[in-house]
Amino acid sequence: MHSSPLFYIPAAVLVCALMSGCRDNDPVGSQRVGSTTASAESSTESAGPLTAGNIGSAAKPEPNQSPQISGVPPTAATVGQLWTYQPAISDPDGDRLTVSATNLPGWLTLDTETGRLSGTPQAGDIRTWTGIGLTVTDGSASVRLPVFSLAVVDEYAGPGSVTLSWLPPTQNVDGSPIASLSGYRLLYGQTPRDYTEAVVIDNPGVTTYMLEGLTAGDWYFVIQAVDGDGLISEPSAEARARIG
Repeated sequence: MHSSPLFYIPAAVLVCALMSGCRDNDPVGSQRVGSTTASAESSTESAGPLTAGNIGSAAKPEPNQSPQISGVPPTAATVGQLWTYQPAISDPDGDRLTVSATNLPGWLTLDTETGRLSGTPQAGDIRTWTGIGLTVTDGSASVRLPVFSLAVVDEYAGPGSVTLSWLPPTQNVDGSPIASLSGYRLLYGQTPRDYTEAVVIDNPGVTTYMLEGLTAGDWYFVIQAVDGDGLISEPSAEARARIG
C-alpha cells in the first residue's frame, strides 16, 4: 500500500521623420517664339535643408510590473466562530487589482477587491479543506499565493482534546490505484514512536477525528490506512500536540 497519507494538525521609441532638403533646380529655359528668341534667366531658388522638428515624439512606455500578494493564513477554523484572513496585495504601477479564489469552501466568502476571506463554519464543515488558492491580477499579469489547507475543528475541542485530520491515500506502494479502502488505525502515545493507544476507524470516508480525555503534556500521533483485504499501510509522519 501507499506508505502514508498526508497528515495535518491543527507560496522611447522616438518617432522621427527625417525630411531631406528640397531644391528646385529646373531653370526656366530659352523659348523660341516664331523667329524671335526670348531668353529668360534661369532661376534657382534654394529652400535649404528642412530640419525635422518634434513631430509627435512620445516617451517610451514603462513595462508593466506584476502585482504582489503575500501572507500566511491561519490553518484552523472552529465551528461557530468567525474565521478571517486578509492577504497583503499591492501593485507597483498603482493598477486596479482583482482577486480570485480556487477550491474555496462553501462557507467562506471572498472580497474580490481586497482579497479578504471570511466565514463561519458549521458542524457539517468539519474536515480539512485543501488546495485553497488566491490569485491577484492587474489585468495584464497575475500572481498566485501558495495554496494552503484549512482544518475545521469541533467547537468543543479544548484542553484535554485534540482534533486530527488527514488525507486518504489513493495508490499502493507500486503505484497502482487502491482497489478498496476499509478504514484507518489511529495510534498515539506520550513518547515519540511509542504508541500505547489506538483507535480503529471502520469508515474510509472519515478524515477527521477528535480525541478527548488526554492528560497534560506532549502527545504523538500517526495514522495508518487499511484496505479491503486487511492490509495495513506504514504509519504516516508523526504529528505532535501539547495539552495543557
